[in-house]
Amino acid sequence: MACNLCGSSCDAPLLYGELLRKREIVCHHFCLLFSQGLPQNGSDHEGLQGFKLPDIRKEIKKSARKVCHFCQRRGAHSRCHAPECSKKFHVSCAVHAGALLSFFGRFE
Repeated sequence: MACNLCGSSCDAPLLYGELLRKREIVCHHFCLLFSQGLPQNGSDHEGLQGFKLPDIRKEIKKSARKVCHFCQRRGAHSRCHAPECSKKFHVSCAVHAGALLSFFGRFE
């Protein structure tokens, strides 16, 4: 099964985080953490690691229009943190391109 956000079926927890499944939703943990507009509105045991399924569905739909800077395919769900940068990407593409992905406990 492929991640609904990045499209990769790779189950490599060190690269993408655990591949999480609930109902029809499949997502890498890091894809959830780095999604541009995905709030973590639940507690850790709700949805997928606190990300509620309706919010994930909304993010998947919203991301479908965005083009990845690295692979040029649609579905880019993350973006560069720098305010002057408008690059959007799939987490899997950023990992393979050697981009720096860091999470410090805040969704910015």
